[in-house]
Amino acid sequence: MALRVFCSTHDNDLFKEIDELDIDFNNQKQLFLFALRSISFSLRKVQYLLGIDTQTWFFYPKWFLESPSNEIKK
Repeated sequence: MALRVFCSTHDNDLFKEIDELDIDFNNQKQLFLFALRSISFSLRKVQYLLGIDTQTWFFYPKWFLESPSNEIKK
């Protein structure tokens, strides 16, 4: 099972330049894309290991996540 980080559309759009075999290690944009993909994968792996099922619950407003007892829902 592969750990999904981005949907296929965004993965293809974002990383097309580094998915090709013409990698230039002097190209700052390509180095940034490698770093972005690595950091994103690492963050997603930590979320997976902690049992966080969704990638979006971090972005909900705080009032939406709080229950009447002030416990944060996940």
